[in-house]
Amino acid sequence: MRPQQFIKEKLLFLQKKLAHYLNNKAAVLSNGQLKICLILFCLLFAVATILAVMDSFTTTTIMQNVKIKTAMPVPVNNRIDSVNNSALKRIHSFKLYMDSLSKFDQKKYENIIDKRPHLMDSINRIENKIQLP
Repeated sequence: MRPQQFIKEKLLFLQKKLAHYLNNKAAVLSNGQLKICLILFCLLFAVATILAVMDSFTTTTIMQNVKIKTAMPVPVNNRIDSVNNSALKRIHSFKLYMDSLSKFDQKKYENIIDKRPHLMDSINRIENKIQLP
């Protein structure tokens, strides 16, 4: 049993147990007594709400300007100078392989492109940034 399922079942059990307990307590009271309890409950929370609203009007709080630091994005280094020659040759040979697949094995080519949609865009971008011989 997953922990989430266990916690859910435990909470439902406790909820039913509490509801049963409160029903037993309320069963002893008459309808008139229940109405009085409901009215007292509503009055209690109405008074608490009114006091909270009044307190918010009477309290003088001085608001100060708060400076929020914004996170500046880190500049992305678009330079591809760190790619060495062997990696560039591998990238170029992979591009040739994909080009041949697009002509001769369209199904395999589409399967690769479906799984990696921006692959050819990245390869073309690298080749455009660094001119291969």
